[in-house]
Amino acid sequence: MELSLEEIAGKYQLSLAAVYAAIAFYYDYRQEIDQAIAQAAALALSDRLNHPSLLQSKLDAMRNYA
Repeated sequence: MELSLEEIAGKYQLSLAAVYAAIAFYYDYRQEIDQAIAQAAALALSDRLNHPSLLQSKLDAMRNYA
């Protein structure tokens, strides 16, 4: 669901100027921000694959046992 800038300002109790400033900053640094988000997502995925959740392993074992 897309929100207007006015709706975002209201939802998060921000001034409309602050929301416009954030959008302007994003557009000025879009490539760097998108790259940082992609790197963080890749790191999170790698971490999940290399360090599986003990709880998830136990839940999977219980499901396979039943």
